[in-house]
Amino acid sequence: MAYYGLRKPFIAKFNKEAGTYSDGFQCGKAIGVTNTPNYVEGSLYADDEQDEYEKAFKNANVNLNTNTLPIKAANTMYGHEIDETTGQIIYKTTDESNYVGVGFVVAQTVSGIKSFVATIITCTKFTEAQEEFSTKGDSITYVTPTQEGLAIADKNSKWKEKKTFETADAAVAFIKTYLNIETPSA
Repeated sequence: MAYYGLRKPFIAKFNKEAGTYSDGFQCGKAIGVTNTPNYVEGSLYADDEQDEYEKAFKNANVNLNTNTLPIKAANTMYGHEIDETTGQIIYKTTDESNYVGVGFVVAQTVSGIKSFVATIITCTKFTEAQEEFSTKGDSITYVTPTQEGLAIADKNSKWKEKKTFETADAAVAFIKTYLNIETPSA
């Protein structure tokens, strides 16, 4: 299979105890997603040779790069207060990031047939990344927000799910249903 293209990043707050999602939204337009699983491992040696070996999922580093970070992300992802009247985000030292589900769609081709893979990383806690800004000078350089997080397994030992669809719309619909994101009525 050949993956190409990335689109439609979604975020929704995750309640670890209930296993439910709420306050979901589309998190800008996707630029890049990296998820790197980390493992714990151990070996047992007996009679001067390796007798046992075990490797198990520990967590996964998740980086989400988007063209913008909607104001709603400040509360849903990071627990910051948003003044609904002014749109001001208030950052406090006591704010705590929330667990969230992360969904996105990747296009793929298998044997010449194009399809779309909906991916859900079920339980991630993001921390705010470094911000860096500079003047435009003689040229314009775009800087886009990258959110850095750590994914862990939910109470059912699940940390990621994937499902393949014939259309991008079907993949997006699956993610929205999974993350309990309501589509506004016309």
